[in-house]
Formats: sequence, C-alpha cells, structure tokens
Amino acid sequence: MNILDIQSEMFDYINHISKNITENISNYESLFSPILMELKEVEVKRIIIIASGSSFNASIAAKPFMQKVLKYEVKVVTSFYFQKYDNMILEKDIVLVISQSGRSSNIISVLKTIQHDYVYMLTSNVDSVACKYCTRVFDLGIHEEKVEFVTKGYTLTVLYLMLLGLLIIL
Repeated sequence: MNILDIQSEMFDYINHISKNITENISNYESLFSPILMELKEVEVKRIIIIASGSSFNASIAAKPFMQKVLKYEVKVVTSFYFQKYDNMILEKDIVLVISQSGRSSNIISVLKTIQHDYVYMLTSNVDSVACKYCTRVFDLGIHEEKVEFVTKGYTLTVLYLMLLGLLIIL
C-alpha cells in the first residue's frame, strides 16, 4: 500500500468517526452490558489499565475523566513497564488490558503471566490471539482499522473508557 492509499484510507476513517461515536453511544447498552454485569459483582478500589501504543495514549486521555467520576485511582501503565517494574495488583483492583488489534506481543506476554481474579481484555478483535489468554474479553466497539496509524481506534477507545467510567457509577 503506498502513502496516498494510506492517507486516503485514514481520511475515510476520520470521516466516519462521528458516525461511530453516535452508534456506540446509541448502542451503549449492548456494548457495555456484558462488562457491567461482571463489574457489578466486584468491589473496586482502583482500576489498573495496561496498554501500549495508541491504546496507552487513549487510556492516558481518558484517565482524568475516569478518576473524577469514579472518585478512585485509575492507574495507566504500558505493558512493558508493568511486566518489568510495576506489577503489584491489590485484591480490590480490577485490571483492564487493552489492545485494539489483539495482536500486541507485549499485551499477549502480560496476559500469559498476570495472576489476578479480575482481569478484563478490551479489544476490537474478540477472536484475536491475545483473547486466548483471558477469560473475560469485551469488544471496544471499534471494528477493524486496517491502517497502521489508528485514528478511530484511538477516539473510540477514549470514548469507551469514559463511558465505562460513567456507567460504573450508575
């Protein structure tokens, strides 16, 4: 694929972002009810988000809003940093592991080694390799984005996390 094809496809994704946002908000019950059913059984004191690339950037963008509405800590770490330096998970933590593609080798490595009862995989590809290593897998509502530089994936991940924060407190 040459640069003009990539640019054209990226603009197509950008032009569809507002439609995707409207669809995800309109269909929030079907998008969020599976994860909310699981989370209502858990007394949460902190959310740890483990992500890399654009999923990490989206998590950082959503973090201040989530902390404000949830009124508890939302910690965001890269998959590499979590594995090497900061992997303490407390009993009342929930862990959101995010990979839009579900193919991130760092995320797969985290999922293979993480030991905690409340680990949730968020992805746009629920049939991906990463999902084989997690029993709780939830769709981000992105669908596939085939260009390397994700645009709608970033935006819809931010939206998903912010809506999740709001819906947890309701």
